[in-house]
Amino acid sequence: MRSTLRSSPQSTPAFSLIEVLIGVLILALGLLGLAAVFPVVVRQQRTAADQTQGLIVARNAEAYLRGHTLTTTRSVPNASVPGGGLLAPSDPIPEQNRRGLDILRYQGVTATNPYSTWSFNAANPDRPGPWEIPTYSLVYTNPDRGNMLVAATNQTAGVQFAQRDRLWPAAYSSVDTRVDDNKYANEPRYIWDVATRRVDPGTPSNVGDDGIQFAVFVRRIDSSIRVSRRDLINDPNDPLRLSRPTRDLRLADVLTGDRLGLGGVVTLQRAEHRVAVAVTNNSNSPVPTLNGEGEYAMPMRMQIEAIDDPDGQGLSRFLLPSSATDIQRRLLREPGQKFVDNLGNIYTVVKATFDKNPPNTSNPPEVQPENERRSILVSPAASANAAALAASGDLQVVFTPQVPAAVHVFTMEPR
Repeated sequence: MRSTLRSSPQSTPAFSLIEVLIGVLILALGLLGLAAVFPVVVRQQRTAADQTQGLIVARNAEAYLRGHTLTTTRSVPNASVPGGGLLAPSDPIPEQNRRGLDILRYQGVTATNPYSTWSFNAANPDRPGPWEIPTYSLVYTNPDRGNMLVAATNQTAGVQFAQRDRLWPAAYSSVDTRVDDNKYANEPRYIWDVATRRVDPGTPSNVGDDGIQFAVFVRRIDSSIRVSRRDLINDPNDPLRLSRPTRDLRLADVLTGDRLGLGGVVTLQRAEHRVAVAVTNNSNSPVPTLNGEGEYAMPMRMQIEAIDDPDGQGLSRFLLPSSATDIQRRLLREPGQKFVDNLGNIYTVVKATFDKNPPNTSNPPEVQPENERRSILVSPAASANAAALAASGDLQVVFTPQVPAAVHVFTMEPR
């Protein structure tokens, strides 16, 4: 007679405490690895999206600028030579106007000097023209609206367009479709700006015939812009408040300074206005605020003191000037930063590196502190022409305080 053996509950195998702890440790390591990889994946996806969408925005900006033919009209003879495409802010008082830039044909006075204000070096007209960027020293248009102005023969007439015209997607390109709490579909994500230069400074007899080169910088809108929450249907300044659906302010509202819809425009309070990309100030310390509060972050210029090829691996080492502030150099040293030289070449910063001949010789160059480094490795390698210009003190670069999503360079010839 066969007997059946049955396992008792006490004989069922189980995990020991050590095995459980090992399992928890493995799970924790896995979660830590996932947490470490996830931000990298998100950043790579965002970079890929920026590269694709940024180029689309840059091409749209080129089409927009080419469509304004006032910027390409052939200039008159030497008696009054327009500079063509000079950039300036709409108002010198940042508190009154922090929202836009001007693009206009600047009327250079040339009665006694055959070179306009565009000449990089009047004594050496064969050198490449410099990049012209905004300045707070000129007033050209409405100080309250911050419009950009493309003027023909003076500083007041021409085609105007404001910050809202440089947003992508365009402000109010979709209806008030709420995605989640106080967020709406298809809000602006990018804004573009330009710097301009003469491709060839020309000769005294033909100064006005040179082409104009544009460097378009596409940047993401500040990520931490806060939008005020208030019930717009109770706004006493809204003539159509009874016919409008109730909704809060949205990003497009604070970037444009007004609210469109149902046939009416409601001007917002000045404290609610935001610029798309902001810095603390545009002088020597343009620290990005990332919240749209401050001055509009305008492009910046910098001279390059020297260029060398450190390793022959397709990179070049650019030596930044000692005259620049630490903040200016830090902005240009940012990995992924893009800039354009005054030959029209676009470079990407790979990393900051030690100086070939650091000012502090007490330590080897390899252990030079980060805040003292004035050298950056860039890709692609610079040409021999660019290196020669740097050696002569004539190589200039233009960049933006924030790392751009895309940079595009094109040239328009005068008609």
